[in-house]
Amino acid sequence: MHIGVLEDDPDQQALMDLWLRSAQHSVEMFGTVADMLAALKGGSFDALLLDWMLPDGNGGEILRWVRQSLGWKLAIVVLTSRDDEQTVVDALQAGADDFVVKPAKQQELNARLLSAARRASPGGERTPPRRRKVEILGRQHRERGIRSARTPQLHGRDDQNPFLLQR
Repeated sequence: MHIGVLEDDPDQQALMDLWLRSAQHSVEMFGTVADMLAALKGGSFDALLLDWMLPDGNGGEILRWVRQSLGWKLAIVVLTSRDDEQTVVDALQAGADDFVVKPAKQQELNARLLSAARRASPGGERTPPRRRKVEILGRQHRERGIRSARTPQLHGRDDQNPFLLQR
């Protein structure tokens, strides 16, 4: 993946660059909101990793601009030392796909970036998953992409338990 990183701390930039490149990603670093906005207007990224507190603004400005201008085709993960509930809520409501509190863990951060990228729709807009009818204990329900086998009675074995759903 090609990842744009917005981080003003040089030590954090170096660490993110090392971690992301070791996971086989290409990386572009930005130290200000203005620099990242300029790059977003002329470049292309698969994912963004955003710090929340920056010298010329905050990650919320980038989030809102991306969602209004580029839609949902970019995976966006906020990485910040702010761990108060209001900041998390603000980031998620502004359009973040995930939120990670510093100090991050290398493998977890990579997994969260990959997960967010999988959820991002390549068409630029999120579409709800197709709904299918499923039967659970003889009743029909609508579920998101989940199916279940109907079993007439429980015998105490997991392979016959109607409450265990399969994808």
